[in-house]
Amino acid sequence: MTDPINRPVPEDHLYADAPVRMPPPKSKKAKRLELAQAKRDREARDLAAMLNTEAGQAFVMWLLAECHVYTNVFNPTDAPATSAAFADGQRSIGLKVLARIQNHDPEFYPKMLLHHLKRKQQETAAEAALLDRV
Repeated sequence: MTDPINRPVPEDHLYADAPVRMPPPKSKKAKRLELAQAKRDREARDLAAMLNTEAGQAFVMWLLAECHVYTNVFNPTDAPATSAAFADGQRSIGLKVLARIQNHDPEFYPKMLLHHLKRKQQETAAEAALLDRV
């Protein structure tokens, strides 16, 4: 007896008489879903790697500030409405980043924020000490 690739199969093999069955090919939809899940998994690993470093956390805090997450984007003194719309678009990106962090670990962002504030206080105190010496 031989298998489909014409290799000899021992007669005492448990499945010697059973036909070799290949799993059915995956549909395009199943392949797309699998690829999308792999992409989400990779992005989650990338985010976790970045958030596990102090430099990564500092970058995220800077990005959220630049995206106006902590401020109101509407400024009544701005004449063109396009500037508010542009700032709102930036804020939308910041909120997406914040949502990804929350999905990654709901308790992480408050911890990161507290750590960032403590570091800013230490930097401010160090700068004040340097200025007092001058």
